[in-house]
Amino acid sequence: MKILIDLLILLCLASVAFAAPGDTISKSVRISWDANVESDLAGYKIYHDSELLETVPDPLATSFEAVVENLTEGENIFNLTAYDTSGNESFFSNNAILVYDSTSPVVPSNVTIQTTPRTRVTIETWE
Repeated sequence: MKILIDLLILLCLASVAFAAPGDTISKSVRISWDANVESDLAGYKIYHDSELLETVPDPLATSFEAVVENLTEGENIFNLTAYDTSGNESFFSNNAILVYDSTSPVVPSNVTIQTTPRTRVTIETWE
């Protein structure tokens, strides 16, 4: 079974400007795959870091949008399985890796201001 998964970050649902390592972030992700063609296919199961994220009970589905509540800094691994009407489940698909990075760059240092040697002269006259 060949399943391709493409991840696309669509919408940030939590403020992550100051996220620290170990913080969890909620994001909406769209997962898509090539459809299976088995006649007894019942649907798909989506996994995030080996934990069941969603069950998609539609054998014709080829994408799904889900909110991932525990997206973490670094690599987040998503997989997909197919299941049939008898309850049999396939092995995990290939890993689709989403790397989340909210770490800000290092603050610039050694900032200085230099003046240029200009002189401003104001001449006032009185009558």
